[in-house]
Amino acid sequence: MPVSTYVLTGFLDAGKTTLLQYVLDQQGSRDMRILVLQFEQGETELNHLSSSVVLRTFSPKRAEAEPEALASEIAELFAPGEEPFQEVWIEWNGMLPYALLETIFLQPALKKALRIDRVIHLADAKKLDVLLTG
Repeated sequence: MPVSTYVLTGFLDAGKTTLLQYVLDQQGSRDMRILVLQFEQGETELNHLSSSVVLRTFSPKRAEAEPEALASEIAELFAPGEEPFQEVWIEWNGMLPYALLETIFLQPALKKALRIDRVIHLADAKKLDVLLTG
């Protein structure tokens, strides 16, 4: 059965990691096994993760250069015999095309393991004016 997957996307400093930290803090009290995949190297880091959270970080450059290899590496986390995840959270760099995320997660190795339920795009209203007029 595919695992519910949530994607957080937005530009640098939009609050993706801050929101993800909040979600993980809330879910930690529910003792859920959660996989977090970060395709982002921002200024904020995730802290105080519970032992039920598995974090993997990938550089945006690697995502662009090796999408199929990345999909295979992520799929290994879902191999038979591995403890199952109840949720997957993806932090996606807003400067990368969303089509690249689809390329990675629609690979046969992952297509059956994950089900993207929600995509949440974050924007900082104060910075949005600068980005749109800049």
